[in-house]
Amino acid sequence: MIKLFAHRGFVADLHPQNSIASLKEAVLQGFSAVEFDIWFFAEKLFLKHDQPVLNEVNILPELADYFYYKNDLTYWMDFKNLDAENCDLALFQVKNAIEAAQIKLDQIYFAPFITDLQKAEKIFAEIRNIFGSKAKIVAVCESFINDKAASELKKFLDRNKIKALSIFHQLLNKNSLEIFSGIEIFAWTINDLERLRELESLGVKNFATDKITPQIYAQTNLSRTS
Repeated sequence: MIKLFAHRGFVADLHPQNSIASLKEAVLQGFSAVEFDIWFFAEKLFLKHDQPVLNEVNILPELADYFYYKNDLTYWMDFKNLDAENCDLALFQVKNAIEAAQIKLDQIYFAPFITDLQKAEKIFAEIRNIFGSKAKIVAVCESFINDKAASELKKFLDRNKIKALSIFHQLLNKNSLEIFSGIEIFAWTINDLERLRELESLGVKNFATDKITPQIYAQTNLSRTS
């Protein structure tokens, strides 16, 4: 069974991405999972794709606001600016928000957008230090040069016991998926149903999408079997 994550919420009727309105729209569209962007800025956790600026922090949603539906949703949390300096403070605030909303840890995927593997390794270790060994950590890949580079990434994942990879969908094919065997793949951003079906046939189960709602996916399933 695949899982469709509403990409930055479901942006419809001019709802801003990463907003509470787009979150609610995602639920109305039948999504049970959301992907969203988090910035640690001015010592708080704000939802926005690009870096916040001071004159907008009063209108941006904070992480605690985004747990409106509590355990009714699965959360793919795309951290944009975790680093060695802010990591501890940011993650403890995440922990407080999760505990205040009584979100089960298995509903959360921690996906720091860090492509430097040495830096990522340190952040992964800190996530485990704060949340424990059961924290679901997702590494991120937006490009690789060749199969050798993909194999090196797989070795890094295995060495750090990372079981999930958030990856640009155009990097995925039969060969790369064989290299990442045993890794749970989170493909982004899929807005073409045929491409989703192609990756689904290759074993991919998690997709971030702007357009393919659960209803659209279910309707095409029915048409294929009728």
